[in-house]
Amino acid sequence: MPWVILDGADRAQAEAWRARFPEAWVCARPAQSGYAPCARTGLERARAVGATWALLLNDDVTLAPGALDLLVSAATADPRCGAAAPLLLDAHGRVNSYGLEVNLLGCARDRARGASVEAAIRLAPSSIAASAAALLLRVEALPDEGLDPSYRYYYEDVDLSLGLVDRGWTVRLVPDARALHVESLTIGRGSPRQVHYLARNQVRFLLRTFPARHLTWTLPLSLARLALRPAEHALRGEWRHAWACATASGALLAHLPRRRPMRARTFRQVAPRLRWSRG
Repeated sequence: MPWVILDGADRAQAEAWRARFPEAWVCARPAQSGYAPCARTGLERARAVGATWALLLNDDVTLAPGALDLLVSAATADPRCGAAAPLLLDAHGRVNSYGLEVNLLGCARDRARGASVEAAIRLAPSSIAASAAALLLRVEALPDEGLDPSYRYYYEDVDLSLGLVDRGWTVRLVPDARALHVESLTIGRGSPRQVHYLARNQVRFLLRTFPARHLTWTLPLSLARLALRPAEHALRGEWRHAWACATASGALLAHLPRRRPMRARTFRQVAPRLRWSRG
């Protein structure tokens, strides 16, 4: 059964969706709360009904025919696969995301972004994280607390992926499963709002997830970087973006994340991969 989570929808919009998709479970959230809380609602529903798999799918993503079957087959073949992700393509047929890369400062970016499909599929079909724009999850692998809603937008997928790895699950990339991603339709690509959440959540993710010893040098660097970003935007005349970065610092300090550091063994496992690839 498909589940539709409507963020910031009124009763009329919800009823319109129910009429359009009578076979779907439609949940309307009247106040716009963000992607992470909506995804959490869907995952809680999956757990409640005893589902084996749950597919997170953005409203700006279209799966290619057969992609879901390929994801389920790949994940089923590996009993320790906690998440399986398709190869996301942009409107020009280039790679939008083939997993996510994370560096030592906790900055995340799309792996192989802008590359050709041929170049992407030569990469290893495993990653420490994958985009939640289209992500198949094994429900039993999910943490008891579910997906952290406090991120709202961005980095909730990196947090979830590393949480799976920390509990002994793997993140699998399935290159034959394809999907079109016309990204940031909701929040706006390059918008001040996007800048705000990306800036805030990078530091939030670092502080929440990385071991204390690692934070002794990475946290000061990340905070300094965050403090300088308003000036960088102001020098380019991007005043709304500068304000968005300034408020990101305040939002971070006002609501510090609850720590859930990965185990030392997990950090030793992923540390060699905490860097940008050259390709």
